[in-house]
Amino acid sequence: MRGIVADGSLAGRERELARIDAVVERAAAGSSGALLVSGESGIGKSALLQAVGERAAARGATVLRARGWESEAEIPYAALLELLRPVLGMLDAIPSVQATALGAAMALSEPSEHDSFAIPAGVLSLLAAVAARSPLVALVDDVQWVDAASRDALLFAARRLGADGVVIVFAQRDGSGEHVDSSGLERIPLGGLAGDVAVALALATDERLVRPVAEALAEQTGGNPLALLETPMLLSDAQRAGREPLDAPLPPVARIGRALELRLAQLPGDARQAMVLAAAAQTDDLPAFGRALAVSGLPGDALEPAERAGLVAVSGERFSIRHPLLRSTAYHGASAAERRAAHRALADAARDPRLRAWHLALAAFEPDERVAADLDAAARDARMRGGHAEAARAWDRAAALSPGAAEAARRWVDAGAAWIDAGHPGKALESIERIDPGEAGEALAGAARRIAAQVELRRDPLTARRLLLAEADRLAETDRATAAALTLEASVAHMMSGDMVALIADVRRARELAAGVQPAYATVADIIVAEAEIALGNIDAGEPVLAAHMETVLAADPLALGIEVIGLAGCCLCWIEEWERAEAILDRCIVAAREASAFGKLVYPLAARAQLDFRRGRWRQALAGADEAVTLARVTGQDAILAFALSVLAEVEAGRGDAAAAAHADEAAGLCERFGSRAVLAYALRALALDHLAQQRVEAAIEVCARASAIAEQIQMGAAGVVMWMPDEVEALARAGSTAAAEAALERFRPRAVSGGAWGPAAVERCAGLLAPAAAVDDHFARAMELHADDGQPFEAARTALLWGERLRRDRRRARAREPLTRALETFGALGAAPWRGRAERELLAAGGELPRSGATRPAAAPVLTVAAAGAEAIDELTPAELQVALMVAAGHRNREVAAALFLSQKTVERHLTAIYRKLGVRSRTELANAVSGEPPRF
Repeated sequence: MRGIVADGSLAGRERELARIDAVVERAAAGSSGALLVSGESGIGKSALLQAVGERAAARGATVLRARGWESEAEIPYAALLELLRPVLGMLDAIPSVQATALGAAMALSEPSEHDSFAIPAGVLSLLAAVAARSPLVALVDDVQWVDAASRDALLFAARRLGADGVVIVFAQRDGSGEHVDSSGLERIPLGGLAGDVAVALALATDERLVRPVAEALAEQTGGNPLALLETPMLLSDAQRAGREPLDAPLPPVARIGRALELRLAQLPGDARQAMVLAAAAQTDDLPAFGRALAVSGLPGDALEPAERAGLVAVSGERFSIRHPLLRSTAYHGASAAERRAAHRALADAARDPRLRAWHLALAAFEPDERVAADLDAAARDARMRGGHAEAARAWDRAAALSPGAAEAARRWVDAGAAWIDAGHPGKALESIERIDPGEAGEALAGAARRIAAQVELRRDPLTARRLLLAEADRLAETDRATAAALTLEASVAHMMSGDMVALIADVRRARELAAGVQPAYATVADIIVAEAEIALGNIDAGEPVLAAHMETVLAADPLALGIEVIGLAGCCLCWIEEWERAEAILDRCIVAAREASAFGKLVYPLAARAQLDFRRGRWRQALAGADEAVTLARVTGQDAILAFALSVLAEVEAGRGDAAAAAHADEAAGLCERFGSRAVLAYALRALALDHLAQQRVEAAIEVCARASAIAEQIQMGAAGVVMWMPDEVEALARAGSTAAAEAALERFRPRAVSGGAWGPAAVERCAGLLAPAAAVDDHFARAMELHADDGQPFEAARTALLWGERLRRDRRRARAREPLTRALETFGALGAAPWRGRAERELLAAGGELPRSGATRPAAAPVLTVAAAGAEAIDELTPAELQVALMVAAGHRNREVAAALFLSQKTVERHLTAIYRKLGVRSRTELANAVSGEPPRF
């Protein structure tokens, strides 16, 4: 486009170029960036990207390019292949599971089983590997038309860039194509050219224009460069000279369209036909286009007049139409018959069967089973390669072309299922609503009902349960395996609502259906029932079942068996203080998900492991794990599981006194209300209550605990260790002076605390000590501390010691209060529990005690309350991401292993290590391991 001056800059775009140049320059120093240039058609986005690429290449950067095509043809990962083709030789530099997934996705190899998130992780790894040699600039034009699979992968990579030296610049046309989520990207809105620059461009376009007319055009077009370039063609000589007025102003796009129509009309007949063919093609491959010209009976040089007119550019074996709007004008300006003829020629010339199928579909004007079958095959291929949205569109089109009602229904069912996998439940309903149940047959009608139920699981779980159970009842006699699967799926509604009694009833029914026909379902059913029994407080009914299945659980692939189900088993064992077995299960889930690059599957086990780490006193690991779980849940759009991850993060932050605790708990509570997830809401409320207590907001803590109490009654939460809020309620009421209410809360707590580990009885004794007469205080608290020695939860033990010391000081036993207060202070300090440590310090000073010297240790005879605290203050300066890297490196993992596990590049890991070494004052991995010693980190 004219407007690019000789040195590669764009007239009037110096500010935008400077912003992008600054990001590109930082890439040379190892920084990364992601930008989105947006604006209306013709505003100069493509020209800006072209200039950015030229300037980056001149600085020695590797430049990769891709663009979206305005076409109904949907080939998954087509844009990704276009972008990465020049660097595919470096696939061996990234983790093998990611390389395999990328190769399969881009049809470079046969489809293979892999987690869908292994593909975007592979994109990130490959871009980082390329950038290790030189700074990398990736330019993606018309991102609104990029196939959904490529767009999602590239946006994921853009948001995860670190110290990689990678810059991704997207360009988006406003108001057209698919909506692009720009969160995490730096936006550069592109407006019209300023007055003088716009006038200069108009004058340079047509030497016959006089300045007043150029000024009028600049105003009428809003400074749109393409409109300024094309509009003079629509003017008469008298108008150019200013002797006649200009026509009534048109919107820039309409004005451009009229000008482009005129340009196309001036081409010879063969060239006009070739332009229609080029506009219909979803490729810029010149040899492929040449084959289509031959099939159409057009000469091989048919595009030369368009090239001379500046409508088409040819470079080597690539060609490009000057502007997407010109492509659209050429295509839609042709008759329907001309467009169909173009697609038939492109189909005959295509060597990719998927592309051939789409062109045949676009050429069809009536149902055609052969065409529908080809498109059906393309859809299956897309699904196997992870392109679920593309598969769904292919099946929708195949269904519309199906002459038979049954085949159409089957394809609409397949489309609905693919839309669900693609995360578009509304479109799934649109597909299945086209089915005529009377003509489709009962089996397909039932499949459609199951899809509707799966959609409802995301909106109204109890309605979904009714739909799924009705379908399971229908199939119980003829297809018990499917009926069992549907019944298990229906039980998810109760997992969200927290109705464990109803959950057990559903799952036992699934167990009966699966018996003898599907052993895996029976195993899953047994595990779920055991989990529900433990949640209800029936430990003796649930724990032996989990113990019996322990070997199976650890030997099985948790990704195949259901990572949330297996992870929940780890959670249940955590509730009853079976720490080693809980860790083994959760670590098995985490390792399996990391090895498969299945970061979407990591969220639940990471959050559950963080909760375990918090209870066990490994707060740094807990913070790192919970933060990673929240980040991955946001990236993968898993809002329901995000609520749990946020609740765990908020609990850790509440213990530490971090300001973000309340906001994260509130966000989790809002998500729980949205999804009807009462069980997770109890976790969010506990985190909020703990934060209120830490910040001395006693009345607020009482109010939150009342809400938690109501939920616990609704869902019959029987095990005290599931959500540990009840002692918080007693403490808050006691501190508020509501003794009678505190005693009533304690009596509600007692029956739930009798089984499942030592913490419940210890907390009961703690609460009793708070409320007891002075003569009985020591007995209750001493018994609580004895029990804490077996529960493995140092924070809870320290809270008991703090309350003991506070009670003794209030009873004027100041000397006796100092010992438990000192022990509490040491443990809070080791944990990083800042507000609790401050409270213990104030109490100790008020009791006439002295604060421990830095690094002082408690007497060996004291109960075990502390965690490793070497360099605690420095370690607390690490960000959660730095802490996660530090823990893995300290465990002996190499940088490449850490990068693969955390979905980062090696450069980002190295940057984190540099910051970690500086903050901790260490110089080697051995010193780092010593600095963060304690419980071993997870991998």
